[in-house]
Amino acid sequence: MVKLRITLHDSEADDEQLDRLALSLIRQLRDLEAIESLEREAGKAIDRSKGDPITVGGVILGIAVAAIPNLISLLQQWTVGNRTIKVEAPNGAKAEFTPDHRYSKEEIAELVRSLNRVKQ
Repeated sequence: MVKLRITLHDSEADDEQLDRLALSLIRQLRDLEAIESLEREAGKAIDRSKGDPITVGGVILGIAVAAIPNLISLLQQWTVGNRTIKVEAPNGAKAEFTPDHRYSKEEIAELVRSLNRVKQ
C-alpha cells in the first residue's frame, strides 16, 4: 500500500466550493478498487464550519500500487477548467495534474515507480 496526499486546487473556487469538490472526489475515489484507506486531511478549517478542522481540498489516500494507474486516470479526468491536482507520497515524490497535460503510458509507469519508491 502507498499512502498519498492529494490536494485539489481551483483558482476560481472559494473554500466552500473546494470543499464540495473534494467531497465529490472522495466519493469517486471510494469507487476505485484497491483503496485501503481514505480520509480528509486535517488542517485549516473552513470559515463557519463545525467539527474537526480539515484542509480545504485535501485528501489522504491509501492505495494498492497496482491501482495507481486507475487513480491517475481518474485524477486526469478531474483536471478541467482551472483545476489542478497535486499528489505527494511520503518519499517526497510529487506529481501535478493540469488540464493542459495528460500523462503518457510511459510517464504513468515512471510515476507509479516514483510514488512507490521507498524513502531512503
